[in-house]
Amino acid sequence: MVNERKRADDLAILHAMALAATQASDENELLVRATHLIGERLHPFVFDILLLDEARGELYVHSSFQANQVIEDLRIPLGVGVTGMVAKSGKPKRLNDINQSHNYISGNRLTRSELCLPLKVGENVIGVLNLESTETGAFTPQDEALFEIVAGQLATSIQRLRTAKDERQQTRRLERANAMIKALAQVGSRAVAALDPSSMMETLGKELTNLAMNCIVALADDASENVYIRYTSLPPQTMRLVEKISRQKVQDHPIPLGQVSFGDDKPQYPFLLNDPKVLAKSLIADVSLTSLTKILDIIGVKGNVSVCHLPLMTEGKLIGILWMWGEGLKESDLPTLSLFSSQVAIALQNAKLLAEVRRLAITDELTGIYNRRHLFELADRIFDEAVRYRHPLSVLVLDIDHFKNLNDRFGHLIGDQVLREVAALLQKSLRSSDILGRYGGEEFAIILPSTTKEAAVQVAERIRLDVAQGEIHTDAGTISVCVSVGVSMLSKDLPTLTALIHRADQAMYIAKGAGRNCVAVK
Repeated sequence: MVNERKRADDLAILHAMALAATQASDENELLVRATHLIGERLHPFVFDILLLDEARGELYVHSSFQANQVIEDLRIPLGVGVTGMVAKSGKPKRLNDINQSHNYISGNRLTRSELCLPLKVGENVIGVLNLESTETGAFTPQDEALFEIVAGQLATSIQRLRTAKDERQQTRRLERANAMIKALAQVGSRAVAALDPSSMMETLGKELTNLAMNCIVALADDASENVYIRYTSLPPQTMRLVEKISRQKVQDHPIPLGQVSFGDDKPQYPFLLNDPKVLAKSLIADVSLTSLTKILDIIGVKGNVSVCHLPLMTEGKLIGILWMWGEGLKESDLPTLSLFSSQVAIALQNAKLLAEVRRLAITDELTGIYNRRHLFELADRIFDEAVRYRHPLSVLVLDIDHFKNLNDRFGHLIGDQVLREVAALLQKSLRSSDILGRYGGEEFAIILPSTTKEAAVQVAERIRLDVAQGEIHTDAGTISVCVSVGVSMLSKDLPTLTALIHRADQAMYIAKGAGRNCVAVK
């Protein structure tokens, strides 16, 4: 009768354990329920479920039922004590009297006997079941057989739940990666359409902001081993606050490449920064740790926010670095972000090349100012607006005096240097809205929007004086030159841009005839 009752109790426990295994939603819930089930039904003095931390080679108590005991954070190395030996050997151990075992490590002075069984998946031990009693010889071979079954049930269920968890995590990672790939592809496609690096980075920043991420772009300086911050998606008021705290213009600070690669083993590969303060210290010089922490907080790098370091590489050359941050960035995102950074680097390089092609198409090769064709294109738009809205518009045409004599005396190379220096002087004398271009050999034209004849004459006089008093530095030494300037203004008898510029050209010849180095109006 006793054996039958024992068998019925054992079957009831196994059935209850099977139900717990099917009803538990995760590993933690399963082990807690199993611990309470054994503790409440069998009333052992101690019942522990210990799991293996493979990385550290240690057992740790996941859940425990201990009469009148406070559960402590206990870790047991493999091979140490009874539980450590069972975990290492993969074989159960039953001690009728712990005082006769040299392996037993005293955890409770009232313990007299112990039963310890491995949790195994195949041949791999993933943990240990440990039962202790205050009575000597409390555990029988039948108890050992029962708990071998229980241990097998638990190990199988743990493995099933871990596999399901891994599959869910993998599915979430794939879903996240696909969503990020789709979003970043849209970012990249819009950035690729940008016509120059500045607009490309602006597009990049706006699109990343839509994904709740911020970025900083630093570009390599061809003349040095430094990178300089050339764009940030942070709002202007945020950057002003950062610069107020750091007491410096962030974009003026040279950043040595070696300082931002964070080790020779990673300079060309994306990675998440473990300590964003290292990055902040690189970008902002001579700032206290307190200020750095405050700055990181202001720009949104706090808590679980990760910063991703993305080198921008094209043809094996580092052209810049992109730093991105936002909630949810993980190590598993790095393959996707690596592809994205490659796309950004290509887009940036293409935008740079396109901008250079456009610059060459509109620039006079010798002087660096607008060429005649682009000068007329811009002037056409300004002329049409002036006519439509009845705004004043003036034009200057100026010529370097005695330039042929200068070429004959010093040679054409020196003449070219003079042209470049005069163009630079003219640019310094004009407003940002004024249009300067090379009109002919040694002639320049200047379009002055919203400028009356009187104001244009004042500009012409200032330019004439700046050139006459300026020092033109050449390989032949410092040379002094002067210019003759003609002025014309839009009027009813000048129906076309060509007529307006032609009249300024005529005025310039009047200035020549008046003795040069002067201003004439027609």
